[in-house]
Amino acid sequence: MPGGVVNANGTVSPTWCGQNIGAAEPQATALQAAYQTATLTATSNPNFIGNTNAFAGPNQNGLSLLAPDYQTPRSVQMNVGIQHELRPGLVFNADFLRNVGTRNLLGVDVNHGGNVSTFNLVNAINDRDNAQVANGCPTGAGQVGCMVSALGPAGALAAYGAAGIGGPAQVTGGAPCPTCAFPGLHPNLGVNVMI
Repeated sequence: MPGGVVNANGTVSPTWCGQNIGAAEPQATALQAAYQTATLTATSNPNFIGNTNAFAGPNQNGLSLLAPDYQTPRSVQMNVGIQHELRPGLVFNADFLRNVGTRNLLGVDVNHGGNVSTFNLVNAINDRDNAQVANGCPTGAGQVGCMVSALGPAGALAAYGAAGIGGPAQVTGGAPCPTCAFPGLHPNLGVNVMI
């Protein structure tokens, strides 16, 4: 990587991968040629193209896309120190080290699946009624007690969730869920995590 070494007189000598630029020139030229050759033979990534669940990466599982304004995560490391020879053979050192993150990796579901702003009342009512009928309870509001009696608290919650009360990440694992109560801005998209 390009960088530099600060000389005793305060000037900076450019380096590449820790070597003097002149000594590293053949390696840099070879790397550039290899990159140019690889880009000529590049093809579409089968992990994304044609895979309907390719962009459903709520846990940054390697299937997330880079947003147009993506910025590489980085940090700044500072190392300041002094050294003084108190007498022959006795040296005093004092160092201050600090590492500060200036950008962090952040994944955002740009479809907002599961977000309250994408709530669909008709879907929520249908999902609720489907869960209740499937477990022997009448349709309509106020049937949570019946569901809890039939399945227990955890079972009732799971039944409502499986029927679609939630977003694509919770109900279908990230795949499109147009019948979810919180389907996202584009119900046929599902989770679309952008880094």
